[in-house]
Amino acid sequence: MASSSYRAKPLQRISRAITGWIRKYDQNWWARMVKVAYEEDIAGKTSVKDPYKSHAWANIAIHSIASNIARVPFRVMQGENVITNTPAAKLFQNPNPIMTDNQLWEATASWMKCRGECFWIYDMFMDAADRSIKMPTQIGLVNPDCMKQKVDKNGNITIWIYEKGDEKIPIMPDELVHFAYWNKYNPYRGAPPLSATGQELSMDNESDQSNLNILRHGSVPDGVLSSDQYVDEKDAKKIKSQWLSHHQGAGRKGMLSVLGQGMSYQAIQMTPKDMEYLGMKKWNRQTILARLGVPGVLVGVSDDRSPMSGSDTKYQRKVFWNLTLIPDMDFFTAKVKAGFFDRFHLPYTGEFDLSEIPELQEDEDERTERLLKEVNSGTLTINEYRDLQGRDPVQWGDAWYISLALVPAGEERPPSPLSTAPKDLTPITEIFQTAEVKAGYTSLFREMIWKQVIQSWEHIEIGYQKDLAEWIMGMRARVLEIITREKSVALTALDEIMQAEYWMAQEAEMARISKVWFFAALDESEKHLSTIFDSIGLDVSPNWTIYNTRAVSAVNERVNKITRVTEKIRENIDDAVQASIKEGLGEREAAMKIRDTFNGVKNRAKTIARTEIGGVMNTARIEGYEDVGIEYHEWTTSKDGNVRELHQIEGEAHAIGELFSNGLRWPLDENGEASNVINCRCLTLPYLPKNVPTLTEV
Repeated sequence: MASSSYRAKPLQRISRAITGWIRKYDQNWWARMVKVAYEEDIAGKTSVKDPYKSHAWANIAIHSIASNIARVPFRVMQGENVITNTPAAKLFQNPNPIMTDNQLWEATASWMKCRGECFWIYDMFMDAADRSIKMPTQIGLVNPDCMKQKVDKNGNITIWIYEKGDEKIPIMPDELVHFAYWNKYNPYRGAPPLSATGQELSMDNESDQSNLNILRHGSVPDGVLSSDQYVDEKDAKKIKSQWLSHHQGAGRKGMLSVLGQGMSYQAIQMTPKDMEYLGMKKWNRQTILARLGVPGVLVGVSDDRSPMSGSDTKYQRKVFWNLTLIPDMDFFTAKVKAGFFDRFHLPYTGEFDLSEIPELQEDEDERTERLLKEVNSGTLTINEYRDLQGRDPVQWGDAWYISLALVPAGEERPPSPLSTAPKDLTPITEIFQTAEVKAGYTSLFREMIWKQVIQSWEHIEIGYQKDLAEWIMGMRARVLEIITREKSVALTALDEIMQAEYWMAQEAEMARISKVWFFAALDESEKHLSTIFDSIGLDVSPNWTIYNTRAVSAVNERVNKITRVTEKIRENIDDAVQASIKEGLGEREAAMKIRDTFNGVKNRAKTIARTEIGGVMNTARIEGYEDVGIEYHEWTTSKDGNVRELHQIEGEAHAIGELFSNGLRWPLDENGEASNVINCRCLTLPYLPKNVPTLTEV
C-alpha cells in the first residue's frame, strides 16, 4: 500500500514543480523567451540544432580547433618535474578503455564548441577502511543534452540526472567535472559559441536545401527558344532535338546556329538573387569562422586580402594559437585543477606542453634572434642571455663583447671554455646466468607455471570485477533516483527501495554473473592441469576433463554462497535509508549517504573478484590432482613483497588434504579464516617424491 500511495502523487509533484518553475523563471522572462523561440525555430526547421553535423564550415572549424588541441601533450606536474608513473598521470594517459589521452581532449574541445559545455564523469570508489573517496580510475564523457540538473531552494545543484530514453542515472556533483562557457541566461549550463550565429546557420541551411531540391527535382535551363508562331508539342520536341544535336557537348561550344523564321534564342543569365546567394554564403562563412576564432586561411579559404602563403599565413597561425587555442587550454587547465587535483587533494598540477608545437616554435626563433641582437649591441652580456635561455652561466660570460667575433674589450681572445674529457662507458654486464637444466620441478619450471596461472587468473578477475561493478552501479542508480524524487526521504521511498521482488532479481543476477566467470576459471584450470600432467610425464587419458571431477559441484556451491553478498548490500542500504529518514536528511545529504554506501561495496568488487576466481582455480586444481592420483602437493608463492608472512612457505609439501603450517589445506581454502585467504595469489604444484621413476625435462 505504501508503494501505491507513492505512485498516486505524480500529479501533485508535477504541479509543485511547474509552480516552482514559473516562480523561478518569471524573474527572467528574456531567458524563457529566447529558449522558447529557439525551440520553435527547431520545430520549424529554421535553426540548426547540431551545426557540427549539419553545417560544413562549423564542422571544419570545430574539427580544426579540437584536433590542434589534441596535438598538445597534457603533463601532470609536481613543481617543475613531469610525473608519469603515478595513478593520476596514468589516468590522463589512459582515461578509459575506448579513449586515448589525445581523444579525451579532442572530445572535450569538440563538446565545448558544439554545446558550450562538457561533462567528465568519474568512475568513483571508496576506501572500505577509512571511508574516504579515492581517486577515480576512469574518466568518461557524456552528451551534455542528456544531463539535467536538480537545484535546491538556495540555488545550488544537489544532483545531476543523466537521462537517455527511459534510463535515468543520478550523479553527484562531486563525481563529475562540468566545463562550461559563461551563460548570461542560465548560470547552470554553458552557452554554445554558435548560438549567436543561429541566423547565419539557418540561412545557409535553408539556401543549401533549396539548391539541393532544385538539383534533385528540376533545373533552370541555360536558355529559351521562342517563336512568334504557334508550335505544337511535336514540332517543339523536334526543334529542341535539333538544337541539342548541334550545340550540346564540349566539342560544339561556340558553333554558329541558324534559326528558322520567327525563332529566337534568349540566354538566361545569373540573376541578382543568384549573386546575393553567393555573397550571403561568403558572409555566413566569415561570421562562423570569426565566432569560433579560426582564420580562414587555415581552413582552405583564400582571397586577395589573406593569401595562403608567406608571412601572412605564419602570422595567422600564431593568432590562431594565441587567441583561440591557448585560452581554451588555459581554461581546461584551471578547471582540471579545481575539479580533479584539488578535489582529490593531489600534490600535482596539470599543464599543456607547448614546447614541441612548430607553430609556436617560430616565436622562440624570433626571440633568440632578438636576444642575440641585444648581445651584439651591448645591452646584454653572454650570461644574461644564457639566463634568459635557461642555460647555466659561463666563467667568461659577464664581460661585454663588442663584435660578432665575441672578443671582450681589453683582451685578445676570450678564455677557452673548460672542456671535460669524456668518461669511460660503464661496461655492459650480463644479467642472465646459465644454469644446468635438470629433470623434474626446477625453480624455473615452478615460476613458469605460476606466471601462466596468474596471467589467466588476472584476465578473468578483471572481467568479473567489471561485471560486478556495473551490477552494483545499476542498483545505485535505481536507489538514488528514488531518493532524489522528493526534497526529503520518506517512508514510501524506503518501501519502494526494499521491494522483495527487486532484490530477489538482483540475487539471481549476481548468481548469473558469477557462474559465467567461475566456469571460465574452470576452463583455464583444465588447460593448466593438462600442461602440468604432460610436463611431469603423467599418463592421462586424452579425453580427461575437469568437468568429470568434483570441481563442478564445488563451483555450484560457491555460486550459491556468493549470492549472500546481495543480502549484505540490501541490509546496508536499508540501514542508510532508515538513518536518512531518522535524521531528516534532504535529498542531497541522503544521496551522498547512499552514494558512499554503494561506493564502499564497489570498492570491494576487486577483492571479491580476486578471492573468488582464485578460490575456483585452486579448488579445481586440487580436484584435478586427486582425480588423476596425485597424492602430494607443495606450496608456491608470487615471491614478491606482497606475500603475507604466513604464506611465505615456498616448497613446503604435504599430502593433499593435510594442513600446511599456515593452517590451510591449500591456498584460498574455503574453510580458512578470511584474513588468511583474501587476496591470496599462491597456488600448489604436484610434489613428486624421489622414488618417482621418470620425469620429462623442462
